[in-house]
Amino acid sequence: MTVYSIAMVDSDGEIFHFYHPSATVDPEGAYKVGETDATRIHITEEVSDVSLWMRTHYWKNVAWVTREDKDSTYYTWTNEAWIFDSDKFMGEVRVLRNNKLMESDWTQIPDSPLTDAKKAEWTEYRQALRDVPSNNSGSTEVDQVIWPTQPTT
Repeated sequence: MTVYSIAMVDSDGEIFHFYHPSATVDPEGAYKVGETDATRIHITEEVSDVSLWMRTHYWKNVAWVTREDKDSTYYTWTNEAWIFDSDKFMGEVRVLRNNKLMESDWTQIPDSPLTDAKKAEWTEYRQALRDVPSNNSGSTEVDQVIWPTQPTT
């Protein structure tokens, strides 16, 4: 039997590493990756799109099971279901928000060329940016996030 690929799966059957063997094929079975208990599984079919295959397959009871593709990168496979990871999603929203805040820092320094009225507009905008995570708690995709409108300079 030809082994085309090898998948490393965690205790939930989720693939966390996928590779093509060299001349020597490591045996299947239990394997320790750092502190993680894993299982090495041989894949005996050619896989043309590894990323899609990893998202649509998991290991259960010594067999590959097909599943629906996850909706986005913010889902993790837990107890045989895709679960939305709000912490991961909000972490990305905060990174985007922090970048917008950083890009507007110059508007708040004492020697900014802005008038007091413009500085106040930017202060309001920056507060709206800080409120983005709490105002978008129902969002599950970055393109659903409602961002405040940046003032003109």
